[in-house]
Amino acid sequence: MKRFIAIVMVVSLIFLSIGRITMKLRSLGVLIVIMIAALSAGCATKQQPEAERQSRMEAPDEPEKAFQDAYDNFLKEKMKDSAATIRKGTEYLKSEAKDASEEGKKVLDKSINELEELAEQVESGTVKSVETLDDTFSRAYQALAKSQQLRATEDWANEKSDAAGDELQDAAKNLELAAKWTGQKLEENTQTVVENSRKVAEKLKEGTGQLASQVGEVLENLGKEIDRLGEKLGN
Repeated sequence: MKRFIAIVMVVSLIFLSIGRITMKLRSLGVLIVIMIAALSAGCATKQQPEAERQSRMEAPDEPEKAFQDAYDNFLKEKMKDSAATIRKGTEYLKSEAKDASEEGKKVLDKSINELEELAEQVESGTVKSVETLDDTFSRAYQALAKSQQLRATEDWANEKSDAAGDELQDAAKNLELAAKWTGQKLEENTQTVVENSRKVAEKLKEGTGQLASQVGEVLENLGKEIDRLGEKLGN
């Protein structure tokens, strides 16, 4: 009888130990789940600005190839092909307009309407001079540069240095392209502003740090040059 009681006690202790281990494992499992959830939330927070920036970049192909093809097709008197590629380039501006500021959207919408009208006129054969394409494409790039300079300014104000760098870089590039389609080189002062914008853009993207006053000055100077070209183009 004593042996039986001893066996029962041993078995009870074993089950009790198993129960305690199970509870500890459950507690550990809950703790692991909580830690994973916390880490996931942290990653999501860090990735959100990057995802926002990336969404801006996920746009149709930049318009330069489409505009160049439109130009070449026009010279070859392939008017339907020329109109089709003008419309293809216009899609990029439409994509940019979705994330533009109120002022930037206004400028882009004006250029989008002009491009769509140009495509119709080219297709119908009413455009007689290739200079009409030059002027319209130049105004389109000036509008893009303006919108991107405004967005860069907004991103910088919101402490989104990487996004500001991307927008600033694109704005400088599109200012150059706007000048290219006029058939003229940038003035020396404008070229200096473009080069300074590129340098600051790279530093912003690399996260190497930049004085706020320097960034503000570059953004302002680039905006002035974009506006100055816009006045010349009647944009």
